[in-house]
This record gives sequence, structure tokens and C-alpha cells, in this order.
Amino acid sequence: MDTYFQTTVQKLNSEFTFELEPIVNIQKMKISDFELLLRSRKTNSFPSKIFSSISANENNNQQFLQWIINNLILQFQANPSKIIAINLDPLQLTYQSTLACLKNLLPYKKQLIIELTEQLLPLGQLDRLTKALKYLRFLDFKIALDDLGSGENTLQFLLNNSVYFKRIKISLLKFKTLDTLSLDALLTFWSIFAHKRQLELVVEGIDSNKKSHHVADKHIYLQQGFQWKKKFNSF
Repeated sequence: MDTYFQTTVQKLNSEFTFELEPIVNIQKMKISDFELLLRSRKTNSFPSKIFSSISANENNNQQFLQWIINNLILQFQANPSKIIAINLDPLQLTYQSTLACLKNLLPYKKQLIIELTEQLLPLGQLDRLTKALKYLRFLDFKIALDDLGSGENTLQFLLNNSVYFKRIKISLLKFKTLDTLSLDALLTFWSIFAHKRQLELVVEGIDSNKKSHHVADKHIYLQQGFQWKKKFNSF
């Protein structure tokens, strides 16, 4: 490890940490996989401004992503049965250095899910993003589309690119203002869509037994949120 990168790693370790949030299969009542969440050591929340600043510059993003990947590899090696999802913004996937970094995870691809976040993509970059998704699928990485219906991750985007994805995710937190009837219709639609396209469907924002049962009534059994984080907090 060169001196510059070693200094960068020490700085990142001092400022950030990770949290593993479980995605639970409630039919089997067991953890399916985890989402790796970046947290500020100062606030214990996602450092959105700092992350945006880092990811806006390809060189900084490369150093940052390599740090994440090194931490992931340690997790994978310590527990070969553990599956972990990492979040990448669309902009990050337009960088060639991101694709090069991800190739380091090829030996662990069965343990990895790449989640494409809903962050808006700069104008003129959509073709580069599509090519990156195509390349990652060629390498046989499992890709998930996060926060459907928000930002870049529209239904139209999914229809145009569904061949690249194995999982889709929706968050109840994004639709808190919907009435019960409208939310039921939305969940039913995505449940049918996922079944027809042979996609895994995860619902985030499950913070009570009531919501969990309500979502399960729509035949959606992969769930994520405070309710399951609390139940499986030992993991």
C-alpha cells in the first residue's frame, strides 16, 4: 500500500464507519442478505454532503471505493456465506475506475449485490450508465435498482433496462403521503411486475408488525427496515 493511499485509509477510518442492515425473508424468518450503509462517526447518519463531494471527483471516488471494497473483502473472507449489497450512485458507475475497482470483487460476486441508487445523473451520461450496467451483467454481478419511483429510478428507466437487474426495491418512506388504497394498488402493481419479470422485490421502511403483515399480504416477503433491524440486531 503506497503512503498516500495509507494516509487516505487512515482518514476514512477515522471519519466513517459501516452498518449492516438486514434484508429478511419473512417466510423463512431468516436474513437473506445485508445492505452496507455508510455512517459518519460524528453523527451516526449518512454523510450525504461529504459523499457527494467525494463521488463528484473520479480520483477521490476511486480512493473511496477501493477503501469500501477492501472492507467488503474482509467481511466476505470472514463469512463466506454472507451476502452484502453496496450502494453506488449512477455517476459513480460512469467512471471507468469504478468498473476497474469492482473487478476486484469478481472472486466474491456470489456474495455481492450492487444497488443502483436513485440519485439523478448529469445530462448526457445515460449511455455511459447503460454500458456500465451491461458490462456488470456480462461479468455476472447481481444488480438491484434501489428506491423505485424516486429520482433517476423511474418506471420508464426500469422498463428500458430491466434486463440488467435481478432485484428491485421500493421504500415505504418515499410514499408516506399515500392513502391506504393507493399504497395497496402500488404494492400490488410492483408485486405483479416483479413476478412477471422474474425479479426479486424488496420493500424497505418496514417499522412495525402491522406494515410487515400488510406488505406480506401482497406476497412480498423480502423486507427491510427498523422492525427487522431491531429483531436481528445481534447480526
